[in-house]
Amino acid sequence: MMTADAAGLFRHLRRTSAARIVAMYLAVFVASTGIVLGAVTWAALTLIDQQIDQTLDAEVRGLAEQYRIEGLGRLIEVVRARSGAPRGRPGPNPGATPGMGLGGIYLLAAPDGVPIEGTLDAWPRAAEVTADGAIDAELADGRTARVRVYQLAGGFRLLVGRDLAERARFRELVTEASAWSMGLVLLLGLYGGWILARRSLARVDAMALAARRIMAGDMEKRLPVAGSGDEYDRLADAVNAMLDEIARLMTASRLASDAMAHDLRGPLARARVSAEEAAAAVGRGEGEAARAGLDEAVAEIDRVIQTFEALTTIARAESGAGRTAWAPVDISALVAELAEIYELPFEDEGRPVTSVLTPDITRPGDRALLQRAVANLLENSLKHGAGPVAIRLAAEANGDWIVIRVEDRGAGVPAAERARVVERYARLDPARSRPGSGLGLALADAVARLHGGRLVLSDTAPGEPMPGLAVELRLPRDGAAPRALDQAPDVPRPGPSA
Repeated sequence: MMTADAAGLFRHLRRTSAARIVAMYLAVFVASTGIVLGAVTWAALTLIDQQIDQTLDAEVRGLAEQYRIEGLGRLIEVVRARSGAPRGRPGPNPGATPGMGLGGIYLLAAPDGVPIEGTLDAWPRAAEVTADGAIDAELADGRTARVRVYQLAGGFRLLVGRDLAERARFRELVTEASAWSMGLVLLLGLYGGWILARRSLARVDAMALAARRIMAGDMEKRLPVAGSGDEYDRLADAVNAMLDEIARLMTASRLASDAMAHDLRGPLARARVSAEEAAAAVGRGEGEAARAGLDEAVAEIDRVIQTFEALTTIARAESGAGRTAWAPVDISALVAELAEIYELPFEDEGRPVTSVLTPDITRPGDRALLQRAVANLLENSLKHGAGPVAIRLAAEANGDWIVIRVEDRGAGVPAAERARVVERYARLDPARSRPGSGLGLALADAVARLHGGRLVLSDTAPGEPMPGLAVELRLPRDGAAPRALDQAPDVPRPGPSA
């Protein structure tokens, strides 16, 4: 009697895709096994029939040859000797199929059909026709035999046959064995399918339980991985990687929200103070002071607007919007234009600028976003770097990559912090006392990824007290199949004169 738990499990398993797959596989396997067993049985019986026919044909031809050479008397003696049994019973079979034990049937009849010698009392009705091949005939006692009829000279007829009772028993034995085999295969398949389906369902249930715990707020929980490397493990690994990325984004979003609140609180507070001072100055009739206060408030509000514009640009780049409207962009001209624009601000800081640009480098893209990204690299070096600045643009010889490199000789960024500084609102200045919103490199990285590339940070002069910072914007060229990002070309560093 099936228990309630077992019945519930059976109903649960029956609704699973694993159970359906096992059932379909089992049905195909059982059908295939049945076809194979049927084919083997048919081939075995066909082989037996062929051997019987060959034996009958050889024996008939031999007896006919003896009749032709030695006459009727000798043929009667041979038939009597081979019959070796009372009339009506099969005799010994000197040419029987090995292992079949088929009895020999012989009958020599006169032209009028009267039996002369043999194991039969009468000529079989189905064997009235002279045939070149063997036929199945029903004997007088109800037995079925395979017989070969031969018409002798003088009107005499010779019949040689084999009793098919053993062949029928062999067929029944094979059929019964096949039925038992099919039943065993079906039972073993059902049992194996039950075990496999239960195991599969247990893993799915474990994953579902973990997912429910994650939905309930346990964000540290992950789907279980058995370590077998099967499809469930691959699915669990993919989902866990997705959960890790979601957790990272949630953490980054929380930190970004805190940083944004900190960054916006100051400008908004200063804008309010400036507006209040301007209002007070108006009340005192101090027009110049009021104008200065309003200008300061507008400047602070502009900083807030710039922050939101940067966030909007990052979101636009990360969403992939506008790709259908891409047009060819002359990267060489774009970088040259920005280098010329930023040369004066750098020189005002006493920092010489060196530009080494490869001409005529073009690829499809969003020109405004690429211009904003390169400008942010220069702006980042202007605000946070020191020493000479080198701007380099190069393309790999085989055309796979475009590399825009901006490097300086300031304090640089520690290797452990490089992955973090490209995140939104990331600042190496904990007090956030230096100018900037922490969105410049994040925007450049988002634009690079939109164009299939990446932002890479390194030291300008590794091992030196002031290693500097080298920022590379790596972009794949149009129509190229980029290699791994870490195999993009190295851009030569500036010499001592830089």
